[in-house]
Amino acid sequence: MSSNSTLTESLHEKTIVFGLKLWVVIGIAVGASLLGILLILVICLTIQTWIRRSRRAFKELPMTQIPSAFKDITEVREDNSRHREENNLSGSLVHTDGCDGIQSVSVCEQPSVHATADSAPLDGLPEFSYLGWGHWFTLRDLDVATDHFAKDNVIGEGGYGVVYRGRLSNGTPVAVKKILNNLGQAEREFRVEVEAIGNVRHKNLVRLLGYCVEGTQRMLVYEFVNNGNLESWLHGELSQYSSLTWLARMKVLLGTAKA
Repeated sequence: MSSNSTLTESLHEKTIVFGLKLWVVIGIAVGASLLGILLILVICLTIQTWIRRSRRAFKELPMTQIPSAFKDITEVREDNSRHREENNLSGSLVHTDGCDGIQSVSVCEQPSVHATADSAPLDGLPEFSYLGWGHWFTLRDLDVATDHFAKDNVIGEGGYGVVYRGRLSNGTPVAVKKILNNLGQAEREFRVEVEAIGNVRHKNLVRLLGYCVEGTQRMLVYEFVNNGNLESWLHGELSQYSSLTWLARMKVLLGTAKA
């Protein structure tokens, strides 16, 4: 009897925690512990559900799915009578050495790649892998073309992917963009790029030759244009040859606007 009364008195004694009684402090501690355990369980269940849904979404993606929205290609035609003067300004940047030893950059006319043989870069490839707008490449095809995605073949790198220089089995030089699968975003970036370029052809746009879809791998194959890019001419290695004249800059701006 005395022990029970002593325990009761102890529980009703005030503590140093805000002057609360001992039984109140014990109750708060037990409640906080239970709440913490419950919160941890909820977080774990949420993470497991998210991972399970992500895996299920990847499993449901067909390995050989052709983007249904990109089967037809819209040919962009220019009105030559209306834009004759602007068309005369289109061309490509060429590095030349003058007679006096001064290096310069000039812009010269060149025929459009797409105006000749539209399927020339794909000639000699297996017939079964042709699409309505390009070519369906296997992962093995692109692995061989880029020499197993060698670092020496890297020609560009960004937040969404790495671009490799490659050569197809028929000898056509290509640029292969391997889209990085950051948090499962490869599929979305793949579709965005195909929507932007896949169904449009224009002489001022790099042509999209085809794509590769295997598992979580998403790759795009473009024609390879060995003339550098605008950044390299303005700020990169090519800028040491000569600064671009205002006429050349105007031609670049007009070409970009047309694209």
